[in-house]
Amino acid sequence: IALLENHGLLPSQPMIVLNPGGYFPSRHWPLERYAALAQLWVQKDPRVQFLILGDHRIKEKATQLTSLFPEKITN
Repeated sequence: IALLENHGLLPSQPMIVLNPGGYFPSRHWPLERYAALAQLWVQKDPRVQFLILGDHRIKEKATQLTSLFPEKITN
């Protein structure tokens, strides 16, 4: 919990973990779909926060998503 709090995440609020890139190419959503999903969640519950998990292979998508929702996404 301390690690989450140190990165600005509040354990008392809903959290969704995103990984904007699947292992197989057939499971790669376009960035716009991740953005749309995040927007739907924010509309449903404005308290929602997102945590992006992944490695160097998703760095570009993770950076772009974070720039779209800087107050909601921890990368």
